[in-house]
Amino acid sequence: MIIASCIVKVEPTQAEEIAALLNQPPRFTTFGIHKENNLILVVELEYIKEMEQTIRNIMDLHTGILAVFPTYMEQEEESV
Repeated sequence: MIIASCIVKVEPTQAEEIAALLNQPPRFTTFGIHKENNLILVVELEYIKEMEQTIRNIMDLHTGILAVFPTYMEQEEESV
């Protein structure tokens, strides 16, 4: 499993609405709004190759989403 964190740059007046839209555990979890227009988002993916399309999908969710910046990625080994 891939765990990635992103900063989602949004229109400040729409930050709360977008945070609620993106907070869809377990795949997406939001961790607050920073400086009025930056949402902290953690994304869980099965494969690293899904990240690019996931960013595009996030960008298409709402016109108030201005950019998505991946900041950290880690691959967790699942125990058998």
